[in-house]
Amino acid sequence: MDGGGEVSAQQSDTAGLSVTLNAEAWAETTALAVGPAKFRFADPGAFRAHIDVMPFAGVRLSFMRYSALVSQRTPELIRRSDPELLQVALMLSGRQGVEQNRNNVLISPGDMVLFDSSRPFEGCLGPREDGGSSVMLQFPRQLLPLPESHIARVCAETLPGTQGVGRLLRQFLLGLSEEYRHCTPQDRLRLRNTTLDMVTALLAQYTDAKAPLSPESRQHLLFRTLSSFIVENLDDPDLTPDSIAQAHHISVRYLQRVFQEEGSTVTAFIKQHRLDRCRHDLADPDLAGIAISSIGSRWGFAHPSDFSRAFRAYMGMTPREYRQAAHTG
Repeated sequence: MDGGGEVSAQQSDTAGLSVTLNAEAWAETTALAVGPAKFRFADPGAFRAHIDVMPFAGVRLSFMRYSALVSQRTPELIRRSDPELLQVALMLSGRQGVEQNRNNVLISPGDMVLFDSSRPFEGCLGPREDGGSSVMLQFPRQLLPLPESHIARVCAETLPGTQGVGRLLRQFLLGLSEEYRHCTPQDRLRLRNTTLDMVTALLAQYTDAKAPLSPESRQHLLFRTLSSFIVENLDDPDLTPDSIAQAHHISVRYLQRVFQEEGSTVTAFIKQHRLDRCRHDLADPDLAGIAISSIGSRWGFAHPSDFSRAFRAYMGMTPREYRQAAHTG
C-alpha cells in the first residue's frame, strides 16, 4: 500500500506496508507493531506520520517520520499485551528524549538507542523539533544471545553510531532500508542473521565496559560471528577451518570446540550451507540454463562427482533429479 493518503491501521497487519497516518491511525498501527501505547500529540489535528514496514524473516525494519508527540508504555499496557520485542532505533532527524529502566537520554541524529517492550517506557519529540525520523529494527528478545541483566543495562542508553561497530551498524541499517525491495526472501534471511550479529556485537561491546559477559555468552557470540563469516564466504574455494581460524585469530582446535559446543563441526556446517545454496540455485527457474556442475563449482564443490554424491546423501536424490522435480512440481 502506498503512502498517498491517510489510512487506518486496521486496513493492514503491518507485515509490509507504506502508509501516511493521522493521530488515530498512528496509535492503531503502533499498537499492532509493538503493542499498545498512550500518546499525547502537540497538535492532534495537524499530526502526520509516515511508516514503511519491511519484514526480514521474523524481524522487522521500519522507517518512520512523525510530528511532535509523547509516547508511553505503562505497566498496565505491558500486562495487557507484550510481544517481548527488543527495538534498536537509529535517529535520522530531530532530537528525542527517551526514558526506560531509570535511564534518561536525549538522542540526536546519528545516535542509536535500545528499547525493551517489556519495560515501561516514555519517548518525547517536542514541538520545538521540526518533526523527527528514524529507522527502527524490531526482533524477538530470544534472538539476542545476551543475558537479561546485560540487556537491562543498555536500555535507553545512547549507542553512538559514529565509529567502530556502531558506525557499521548504522550504515548497515540505512542500507537495508534503502535496498529492501531489491532483496529476495533468501537475501533477507541472510541479512537478518548478519544484522542480529552486528547488534549483538555492539551491545556486547557496550556492556563489556560495565560487566564482563559470561564465558557461555562469549562463546555463543563467537559462534554467531564465525557462522556469519562462513555463510558470507561460502563461494570461496579456500574456505577451510585453517583459513577461518586465521581470519579470527584463534586456533583451529578452539574453532572446532566452539562448533562442537553448538552440536556441529566446522566442516559439516560449511558443507550443509553450501548444499543449501546449491539446492536453491537448482530450483531457481532463472538459472535453468546453468550447468549443474557450474552450480556445484560456484559453491565450493570442485569435482562434479563429489557434488553429486554429497547432494544425493543430503537430499536423497541427484542434483539433476532435484532440478527436474523442482521445475515440474
